[in-house]
Amino acid sequence: MSNQDSAFWKRASLAGTRHADRDGVWSWYAHRVTGFLIFVVVLVHVADRALVLVSPESYDTVAAIYTHPVTLVLDLIAISAVLYHALNGIRIALIDWVGAGSKLSLQVVLALWLVGTAFAAYQLLAYPVLTIFGTAK
Repeated sequence: MSNQDSAFWKRASLAGTRHADRDGVWSWYAHRVTGFLIFVVVLVHVADRALVLVSPESYDTVAAIYTHPVTLVLDLIAISAVLYHALNGIRIALIDWVGAGSKLSLQVVLALWLVGTAFAAYQLLAYPVLTIFGTAK
């Protein structure tokens, strides 16, 4: 590896940044992955909403797919990704602008993310689960 190559990788890495610790690197990767996932989800939702203009029958078919339990789990994953991405974005801003402690702020972000995801899971899945087991009224 030449000096020029190693200089590129040094610039491209997180070394020397406030996000260079092990937890910071994982949150950096998770932030990118959740951002891409959100982008894909938005594209899919825009495309399925556009079906109404093309064919109302096709839209009804796609809308029926959204009532399937697997789709509800995928919605939960999307909501969880949005929640993590937003909270981690706030964390990154606080680290960069205020210099807040990254370890403690990561723990707070993860705790809020778990609570928010649990709440979203309950809201999305409670009625379908109760309906499947016959206890919903």
